[in-house]
Formats: sequence, structure tokens, C-alpha cells
Amino acid sequence: MGISDQQRRHIESQLASLGRSINVSESHRDRVLEQASQHLVRANSHKRGMQVALAVAIVLLLVSPLISQLTRGMKARPAATASQLQAEAMKMSDAEQMSFDWALVHLFDQFRGRLRK
Repeated sequence: MGISDQQRRHIESQLASLGRSINVSESHRDRVLEQASQHLVRANSHKRGMQVALAVAIVLLLVSPLISQLTRGMKARPAATASQLQAEAMKMSDAEQMSFDWALVHLFDQFRGRLRK
């Protein structure tokens, strides 16, 4: 039930002739080298990106305690309450002879000006 010697030799000769008929084109080597070069460029770009991200993360980890130390020394101004702001607007409206609404607008403008500094 196996293959006879003659059939085996015929199959081997067909495979040998098939192997001789397959040829590589002239540009195959150039295309393979170009693809390998592009792959290396992408891999190096990815590696460089990862190195930059790691460096930024390390810098942030090292600098964050310093920023924390610097901001601890700063004293936050206490925010004015609504009743304090209304009382100040009433004083300003009486002193400047303006309406209460315009006195509030003026106080908010002053507040925003202090925030910008």
C-alpha cells in the first residue's frame, strides 16, 4: 500500500525541478533591507519615547516634594464671606454715593485685579 520506488523517484525529481524554477527577484534583497531599516527606526523611536516618558516621570517624582515645600510657606488669603462683602459694598455705596449693585461690581473688579497679581 506504500509508494513504489519509481513513484518516489518521480516525486523527488518533480520537487527538485520545482526548487530550480523558484527565483528571487533582483530587488528582493533591497526590499528586505528597507523593511528591516524601517522596523529599526520605528523600534528606536518607540524606545526613545519610552525613555523620555520615564525621564519626565522621574523628574516629576523628584520635583514634587520641592514644590510641596515651596507652597507650604505661602499663606492663602482668607476668602471674604458674602456678609463681609455685602457690608463692604454698603459702606462703599454710602461713602461714594453709588448704588449697592455698582459697589458690588467695583468690589468684584478689585478682587479679580488682586487675583491677577
